Amino acid sequence: KGGPGVLIANARSGGTGLNLNTADVAIFISNDWRMEDRVQAEDRIYRMGSEIFERITLIDIVTEGTIDEDIIAALQMKKGLVDVFLDRMRDKQKKGDL
Repeated sequence: KGGPGVLIANARSGGTGLNLNTADVAIFISNDWRMEDRVQAEDRIYRMGSEIFERITLIDIVTEGTIDEDIIAALQMKKGLVDVFLDRMRDKQKKGDL
């Protein structure tokens, strides 16, 4: 409490053993290919019931022309696939197909 409310980390270390429910900015200085590491790091900040839950800012530091661009593109693609899958599962559940 009373701290700066900013996390600067790579996705793997940002998702391990931290309780960051007062942070409202996360700056990822390094990502890897594992979507679950990124999601875990984001979940450390997105805490249900937190007063600042609606004001979270996620920033990726990406160097142009490096593998960073490929990693971010792959993470975005993976997130898109997960979102589509979850939407379809919710639709099936609403229809009683599950």
